[in-house]
Amino acid sequence: MIDDIIVGHIYQSSNGHPYKVEGRAEHGQDPEDKWVQLHNLTDTPLYAKGYKFSVREPVFKEVFSVYTEGEYHEHNVKASSEMPRLQSCILPLLG
Repeated sequence: MIDDIIVGHIYQSSNGHPYKVEGRAEHGQDPEDKWVQLHNLTDTPLYAKGYKFSVREPVFKEVFSVYTEGEYHEHNVKASSEMPRLQSCILPLLG
């Protein structure tokens, strides 16, 4: 099961297809109702490569898994190392 969903990372569906997370969202009237936005990187039996859709976060965490080796794992490692560092806008004001 996935602990942390990272935008830009590639995850494997239960049927073995790779999907890239494009974003995260929450329902406008219920902030506890969280969603994951993604697209498939290969053709699947139902959809062509690049098909975009959203799935509820709990379902995503059950159905998808993290790549632990191979091309998509390497993509995720590289993407994580290139993420910009968080900087505080408050600390410089404190002196």
